[in-house]
Amino acid sequence: MTCEPLIKRAKATFDEAEVYRFDSESFPVHFESNKLKAISRKGTSGVALRGVKDGRIGLSASTDPSRENELIDRVLEISKFGSTASFNFPEDCNHTEVNIYDDQLLTTTSNDLITIGENFIDKVLQLSPQLVCDSGIGWSKGTKKIFNTTGLYKRYSYTQFYFYLAAKLIKESDMLNIFVGYSSHTKANKEDLIQIFNRFKRSLNWSSNVSSPPVSLGEIPVIFMPSGFLQTFMNPLLSGFDGKNLANGSSPISGDWGKKKLHEDLTIQDNPHLLNGRGTRPFDDEGVPTRMINLVQNGILVEPFYDLQTAGQTGNNSSGSAFRSLGSHPYPSTSNIDIASGSAKVTEIISNTKDGLIVEELLGAGQGNELSGDFKANVSLGYRIQNGEITGRVKDTVISGNAYKCLSQIECISDDSEWVFGSGRVPTISCTGVEISAGQL
Repeated sequence: MTCEPLIKRAKATFDEAEVYRFDSESFPVHFESNKLKAISRKGTSGVALRGVKDGRIGLSASTDPSRENELIDRVLEISKFGSTASFNFPEDCNHTEVNIYDDQLLTTTSNDLITIGENFIDKVLQLSPQLVCDSGIGWSKGTKKIFNTTGLYKRYSYTQFYFYLAAKLIKESDMLNIFVGYSSHTKANKEDLIQIFNRFKRSLNWSSNVSSPPVSLGEIPVIFMPSGFLQTFMNPLLSGFDGKNLANGSSPISGDWGKKKLHEDLTIQDNPHLLNGRGTRPFDDEGVPTRMINLVQNGILVEPFYDLQTAGQTGNNSSGSAFRSLGSHPYPSTSNIDIASGSAKVTEIISNTKDGLIVEELLGAGQGNELSGDFKANVSLGYRIQNGEITGRVKDTVISGNAYKCLSQIECISDDSEWVFGSGRVPTISCTGVEISAGQL
């Protein structure tokens, strides 16, 4: 066990204790209205102490090193009113090594970032000089350390690079918004930036005309581009797999493990070891080794995801899915969503659609009863399909439905996938069961 003064003092006070330390440094560059806005450098560090005393949990955190000695007394007092601990802190054990540190990022200067941003904006303005672009580009590095009184000591260092561009085009009362982005542990290369630009160009071309939206009670197909799919379905679907909802009895699928509830072509994994995934990591924020989780396999609901507390409450083992901010208790969540691709070309999915809607981006997702799988949101960027052709961008369109129902009525899955801002690798998916209406929420 490494020498960690705070955990040594905590061991004398608590039945069990854990120290979570992190430090990070970031180098962001921002553009506003096509021009460079700001260059900055930010550093953050902190420590959190979680202790269990007489079966109850206390937590306190600080970003002031001079006040660390106060944490033990604060946690002890808070634990008197804390939740009952349904777990023991894990012992040290082996984990899978993952590549989440890019040495090349450490030599990336602000001028390098500015050049990438300016060149991308220039290319976008060549497509349409009337566009107004806001953009952010930057990189960060950091280290996480976890100690506990059971003898665990784990640490890893990481780097992250991100780039996004939000462009708007205003014509009288009409406003077009297009968003593209990239996030990874490694710096975007020339090919990555070309792919991002091509996605932007595709969205701009599909938006050249305005078309009336179709109106449907679920009988016509809706084609979800990767970003639109994640925004529409992941929160309402994954709420059923969330260990917290299983522990409190609110998951609608708690008795459905091993049953085929979705379309047989749908396979979804949570893969914390994917190369370049934003959530890739060797162990979770409680020190439990991460592993691939089969959420859905050929339409069958396979397994949920847990942190230590929710696993203990349900009589299971942690799946290495704990996330946390400095001042929060750990909670279960997914890392990198990975959805298996199919066999259809995106162009074929569109050309084979007589009448339908393409959903690329949503505005206000999460307004349905997500615990039951419901969704309802405005379509921020979407397109009408008529007789196999995209006839234009739709306005004032709302989609709604139930994730379990719609994902049991999948018609096509594309043979290629896209990373959605580093959080998921997702194909284009067409399904029925989505209600479409004109108007706004």
